[in-house]
Amino acid sequence: MADLAWLLERECAQVVPCPACHAPTGHTCTRRTSTGERVPVVGMPAHSARIKAADRAHAQEANK
Repeated sequence: MADLAWLLERECAQVVPCPACHAPTGHTCTRRTSTGERVPVVGMPAHSARIKAADRAHAQEANK
C-alpha cells in the first residue's frame, strides 16, 4: 500500500492534466495494458512529466 507522502504527491500532481497519458485534471494517470485497456499507473504517484508540470504550477501559484 502507498504511504502518505506517495498519496500526497499523487494528489498534488492531479492539479494539472497529464501530458504523458492525457489524464484530465483530478484523475489518476493511466497506462495501457497489452489488451489496450487503460489502468491506473502503479509504482509511481503519476507520470514524471505530470509531476514536473504540477511543480511548475504550484511554484507559479506561490509567486502570485
